[in-house]
Amino acid sequence: MTMTSIRRLALAVPLAAVPGLVSAEEFYDCVIEPFLVVQIGSAVEGVIESVDMHRGKLVKKGDIIARVESTVERESLRIAKAEAASKVDIKIAEARVELAENQAERARELVRRNAGTVVDRDISEAESEIARQELARAKERHIMNGLNRDRMEAIVERRVIRSPIDGVLLRRLIGPGEFVHSQAQVAQIAAVDPLYVDVFLPTSLYSRVSVGDIVTVRPQEPIGGIYGAEITAIDQVFDAASDTFGIRLELPNPGNKMPAGVDCTVSLTPSG
Repeated sequence: MTMTSIRRLALAVPLAAVPGLVSAEEFYDCVIEPFLVVQIGSAVEGVIESVDMHRGKLVKKGDIIARVESTVERESLRIAKAEAASKVDIKIAEARVELAENQAERARELVRRNAGTVVDRDISEAESEIARQELARAKERHIMNGLNRDRMEAIVERRVIRSPIDGVLLRRLIGPGEFVHSQAQVAQIAAVDPLYVDVFLPTSLYSRVSVGDIVTVRPQEPIGGIYGAEITAIDQVFDAASDTFGIRLELPNPGNKMPAGVDCTVSLTPSG
């Protein structure tokens, strides 16, 4: 029998079967675990400029964990913003269009009066068209400057390391002045609302449980208390060596009041 099978068998033994313990309910050992644990890395390589969060800190999705040094990128962004905000080239081109169109109109009027040549009129109309094309190009450059600003903002943002989830900071793995590369881990964050509870049950109970059932979870002291948890997953493959199967419960944890990593017992009887 493997160690995993032995552990599953031990977890599946009801506490009511222990000599000296009398109970109408059957209890099964379990462990309360985080809903999710993520290892946060950096999208870019560089030197860590600052770390904004510390161990045990509650974080929200999007909160800044650390920053990679980005002096050059921030200056490039400042220039890009100034270029995107400027409309001088467009105003100059608009003035040229107005002048060229006025000249073309005068040339056409002179031709109508037989006081000007057709060649002069055609040249003026061509210059007017060129001015309009220059205005269109100035507007395109303005759009491109805006896109370049957005690109630089994205480059600077990639050097900001943010939390991808709500949770608690378990470990900070790097500090200011250290070099972070693509394989480096910056921090470890655990989502603890809701919590997961994993339980191994005897196969004889397979027909008694269904996804969506509410069961009772009792964390060990010093946490204590009685809580209702919902069955969210049931193993479809039994462990033949220990004659058990696993189920997973989802335990609400509003306010992150209950810590993860707590031993517990589960009864298939609802807490209510």
